[in-house]
Amino acid sequence: MSRCVEMCCNSAILSLMHPIKKKRANERPGHALQGKMCMDPVMDNLQAQVIEADERARPGRIVRLKWLRAEAPLESYPVPALAQEYFEEARLCWYVGAFVASILMVQLAFEELLRSHYRVARGVGGDLAPRKSVDSAGFADLIEHAKRDGLLSSSEVRDLTLLRKSRNPYVHTKGVGGKGPSFLDQSMKTSAPELTGLGVEQEAKEAIKLLTTSFVRLCIRGCWL
Repeated sequence: MSRCVEMCCNSAILSLMHPIKKKRANERPGHALQGKMCMDPVMDNLQAQVIEADERARPGRIVRLKWLRAEAPLESYPVPALAQEYFEEARLCWYVGAFVASILMVQLAFEELLRSHYRVARGVGGDLAPRKSVDSAGFADLIEHAKRDGLLSSSEVRDLTLLRKSRNPYVHTKGVGGKGPSFLDQSMKTSAPELTGLGVEQEAKEAIKLLTTSFVRLCIRGCWL
């Protein structure tokens, strides 16, 4: 969630907690009284906060929208239904500034695209490898088998592996001093990216760049068929 939307939501929740003056029986929301429309003050307040949040977020959304408009139209190619849903969700998350969610949804879009291929190739409920079903395979397993089967180029394997490693610390947080990024490292990426050298917005930007290039190429290639 972007900081603007988060602040708006928090403020709206606080507004709902304040006591509201009891209205007269004929002063219902939307009820005409003496030629004027009486509105719910809570809804008026929420609407004002949404408008204010939209105004603050607009410049960033315009910049992010330019990235999405530059991509090839996915509608021109057959895409597995769930993979397409994840694709669209990832784009929406990026547009509104939900950067962690963008990274996660990009990874899910690629994972479902590859898994859809193997559901067709090995059958629903089939095995990807001995004692490893298609449905239980992780993203790393799918990348490895797609590499062996020639479905992914070496550069695509590299990029998807980087995406996986970018995504993992956000969903599998670790303590300080352990192997890999800690929960404090991930927190700094979101709250103080200038101190880490690589913030969550930049990671999300790289993920979206991959989505708008490699995902579309894989769909054109029809690798899931």
